[in-house]
Amino acid sequence: MTACEQRREAIGALVDGELAAEERAALETHLAGCAGCRQELDELNRLAAAFRTLPAVEPAPDFEARFWARIAREADGWLAVTDEWGSTRRYSTVLVTCQSWLLTTQIECEESLFSPKMWTALDRTRYMQSSKTFVMVDRPFWKDKDPRTGRDVMSMTLTDRLTRGTYLFDNGDSQPGVICLTYSWMSDALKMLPEPVERRVQLALSALRKIYPDVDIASHIIGDPITVSWEADRHFLGAFKGALPGHYRYNQRMYAHFMQDQMPPEQRGIFIAGDDVSWTPAWVEGAVQTSLNAVWGILHHLGGTTHADNPGPGDVFARLAPLELPD
Repeated sequence: MTACEQRREAIGALVDGELAAEERAALETHLAGCAGCRQELDELNRLAAAFRTLPAVEPAPDFEARFWARIAREADGWLAVTDEWGSTRRYSTVLVTCQSWLLTTQIECEESLFSPKMWTALDRTRYMQSSKTFVMVDRPFWKDKDPRTGRDVMSMTLTDRLTRGTYLFDNGDSQPGVICLTYSWMSDALKMLPEPVERRVQLALSALRKIYPDVDIASHIIGDPITVSWEADRHFLGAFKGALPGHYRYNQRMYAHFMQDQMPPEQRGIFIAGDDVSWTPAWVEGAVQTSLNAVWGILHHLGGTTHADNPGPGDVFARLAPLELPD
C-alpha cells in the first residue's frame, strides 16, 4: 500500500472536520508535496459543497409507522394489525404465534393489550441459541459397508465434540442425500455464530474426521451449504424456549392467558400460542396444545360454545389448570 493510499481515509476525515490537530498537520505536510492527493482533496471539497446546497428533507409524519409492524386497539374495540410493509387490517380478535420477544422488538404492541405481569412473563421468556449446517451430497455414501466390520461406514452421530448432532437423510441409493453436519445448542451454537457458512462446514468436517477417519465426507459434497443461527434471525431471536428455575410463574401466566373472562376489556381479544407458550417447548405437541387453547378462547370471546359432549380446554380448565403460584 502506497503512502497516498494510506492517507485517503485521512483526506475524507479532513473534509469532514474530524482530524485531530497532529493528524491534520501531518496530512497537510504530505499534501504540500503531493499533487495527486491535493486533487483528491479538491474533488471531495467540491462534492461536500454540492451536498450542502441540497434542501433539507423532513421525514413524513408516518415514516416510523411505515417501518414497524404493530398491533393496536382502536376506539371501537377492534384490533388493528399493521404488517411490516405498512398494510393495516382490522380484526375483532388476534392470535399471535411468533416468539414472544418479537412483541417488544419487531412488533410495536400497545402496552395496554397485556397486563404488567403478562408483559414481564413475555419479556423474561428465555430462548436458547441453536445452529444447524446442512450440505447436499451426491449419494447416501454412509450406507456403504466397512469391509472390516460389515457395518455402515457412518451413521447418525451424537457426540460431545463441536458438531453435537449429525443427521443423515437419503432419498434412495441413486439419489442425492443431505447431511445435517451439526445441530448444536447454547454455548456450542455460540461458537458457530460469528463464522460464515464455509468455516462452519470446515469445523464440522474436522470434528467428524476425528470420529470417522476413513470416511471422506468432503469428497461427496455437492452444491452450496446452508446454515442457520436462530438467535441471529430478527424474526426469531432464538430457537426455542428453555425455561430457567423460577420461571414457572411466567410459564403459567402465558399458558393460562386464553382464559380472559376476568381480564379488563382492553386486554381481551388478543391470544397467544406456540411451543414457547406451552410446557413442552421445542416440540410440536406444545404448539398444537396452546393453539387449541387459543381456538377455544377465540370461540368463547366471540360468544360461541363447544358441544356438551366435546368440551374444550376452557370448559375443563378449572379442573386441569396448572397451579398458580402466589406473588
